[in-house]
Amino acid sequence: MSRPSGASRWLAAAAALLLHPALARAEDPVVYRVGIIPQAPPVTMVEKWGPLLARLSALTGATLRPKVYDSMEAFEQDLFAGGPEFVYAHPAMVAAVHRRQGYLPLVRDRRELAGQIFVRTDSPYRSVSELQGKRVAFVGERSFCTILVDRALAEGIGRMAFDRSFHGSTRNVLRSVVLGKVEAGASLDSALELEDAESSGLIRPLLTSASFAPHPIAAHPRVPAALREKVASAVLEMARDEGDRPLLAAVRMPDPLRADYDRDYKPLEPR
Repeated sequence: MSRPSGASRWLAAAAALLLHPALARAEDPVVYRVGIIPQAPPVTMVEKWGPLLARLSALTGATLRPKVYDSMEAFEQDLFAGGPEFVYAHPAMVAAVHRRQGYLPLVRDRRELAGQIFVRTDSPYRSVSELQGKRVAFVGERSFCTILVDRALAEGIGRMAFDRSFHGSTRNVLRSVVLGKVEAGASLDSALELEDAESSGLIRPLLTSASFAPHPIAAHPRVPAALREKVASAVLEMARDEGDRPLLAAVRMPDPLRADYDRDYKPLEPR
């Protein structure tokens, strides 16, 4: 069934309630907060997640509201305290917080993620070992791509002593490599594929990590089991609806499936 201008309607409603949480409390006796890892400025995260959560609210009968953060530190503090009822976090965080708070992954995208270290196509470096002591740009100190790259190095040639810098986004890392500001960069393969073809065509990988399941939507165990099931089923239902699929694509979950903690995230538990 078509819903003309549906995304705009969901976004307007979500933005209004985010800016005026007292209104949400007045209208809804229970508001379920969805803590979202800060992959972009808060307003951008609301633009991406607001329409999806408004649609999920309509499908489940529950009130789901985005909770966004100014920094990774603020998100991690809230996550490890068990603050939000639902979360969207990177896989290593999910593995860590599962042990501390019991968050249960519900759904995730089918596409697995790998970390890459890459250089310019005309770079003289042919192996990661040659980057010892060289400038390497990362997205963030605790970003999933950093964790995957460090894990691959530890299991292969050992931890490298890079001159690390953190640039906040895959786009910034890619630009720094292309412009020659650093010798190499690190990011997720899927994130690099989203960048423009002209820039992506100027780099080549030196290392690709093992692949792991991507960021899930997870629920705190205090969320009733019936609602957890409703949310998971609703996401899968949206994937079958042509009008809803763009909402899932906006949050990098275009092809969702049910998540399984032991299969997908347990291998990433802190050692």
